[in-house]
Amino acid sequence: MERIRGIVFDLDGTLADTFEDIASCVNHVRCLLGLPPLSLADVKRHVGKGVKNLIQKTTDITDQNHVEQLCLVFKQYYLEHLLDSTRLYEGVVQGLDLLYSKAVSMAVLSNKPEDATKKIVEGLGIARFFKAIFGGDSFEKQKPARESLLGSLKVLNVDASQALMVGDSLVDVETALNAGTRCVVVTTGLLEDMESIKESVLFVAENILEVSNRLESMGLV
Repeated sequence: MERIRGIVFDLDGTLADTFEDIASCVNHVRCLLGLPPLSLADVKRHVGKGVKNLIQKTTDITDQNHVEQLCLVFKQYYLEHLLDSTRLYEGVVQGLDLLYSKAVSMAVLSNKPEDATKKIVEGLGIARFFKAIFGGDSFEKQKPARESLLGSLKVLNVDASQALMVGDSLVDVETALNAGTRCVVVTTGLLEDMESIKESVLFVAENILEVSNRLESMGLV
């Protein structure tokens, strides 16, 4: 296998536990609609496919104009509260530091808005590791469309054959497959059925430090 020159990381469930803040903001929108709050588990199952999908699934609103208005409400409230409870997972800084020392070019690619993605990465103190930070509105299409990942790799100046996607969900696996890159999944996030994706990924790891250590031991970085 070719050595890995570039790695693109998902954010939610991969680098950081952002779910409590997302759920809090969803419930803020629901409160404005006179709806009762949802549990963290109920919100988590709809995370990963962008704000519009999240709002549609957690409010059952079908009118698209109303959905767009609620998305604006969510985005504004989230920007003010996205670091209330959000924390890095164990091993993230150590793992990124190892990859950085190996001169691996790295980026973040989330389906949340780019401004929110950047604010979280910067607020958690890990922006220094990344050449670029992208969100769901950075490209014409968001994950799992290949355009999002290929667009990220273009900025990194890395070919798909020399790249790796690291994520926590089926969306991330599908993105890698669509773009023709290798993929690693961490168990910290959304994907519960690991058996279903084992043939599609390089390996499954507990956290980013394990990802880095295993890539080094395999001679890939």
